[in-house]
Amino acid sequence: YVFDPASTQRSLSEAGLAQDLRALASVIKAGASQGAGGWLRGPSGDPASTAIAEADRLYGADKKLDAASAYQRAIDAGGPTWPERPRAVETMVIALSMSDKAESCATVAMKEAPLLPRGSAFATVVATGLSCALDSESSLSWRTPAITTLEPLVREALALPDLLGDDRSGLYMTLVQAREVAGDEAGTKKLAGEWLDFLERTTASAKNVEERLAYDSHRVSAALALGTPERVLPALQASARD
Repeated sequence: YVFDPASTQRSLSEAGLAQDLRALASVIKAGASQGAGGWLRGPSGDPASTAIAEADRLYGADKKLDAASAYQRAIDAGGPTWPERPRAVETMVIALSMSDKAESCATVAMKEAPLLPRGSAFATVVATGLSCALDSESSLSWRTPAITTLEPLVREALALPDLLGDDRSGLYMTLVQAREVAGDEAGTKKLAGEWLDFLERTTASAKNVEERLAYDSHRVSAALALGTPERVLPALQASARD
């Protein structure tokens, strides 16, 4: 087994792909629930529903930047208590990230996340926004304020009780990257140790081989950040046998 430090970056890319797939699944589910013509007019025909139906159609057509604009129109039309607001904000931030609009991604996350109910959409928004900031050039004036604002929100999300395992692992991954960027070796290792402990507990209770294998790249990234790649060798050897 050869451990490649670039595996951390690959895991970050995999996390983005997983977010995109979950967003696409929610878009498809929303479209199916609207029935015939729902993609065009929304379930009730009001401006917010019409705008989010158009945004979902654009996202499904892989026109993510156009979709982001449509999600913003839906958010503006729906107002702060609109039930679809969390999903609209979540998918908008993912769309901006996938369109390489890092500043807009982080800016929307900073603006909208504090207003969202604390759940999976909140976790995705703050983690995606922070990743957009961390992956940007260090010379950009907006980057440091975005990291300073979003990192505590990602820590808040990490404490939420009902997140899916891969979502929680993604939060750990983003926080570890933030501590690495900050040059905080002790903080990096502390978080990486917590992350690896979490992954070991999660994979120990996996219902099947596929569920366990899904975390292998995250285990490698956590072990590398902790400085103990040998710790995951038995798990990877078991995966190779399976």
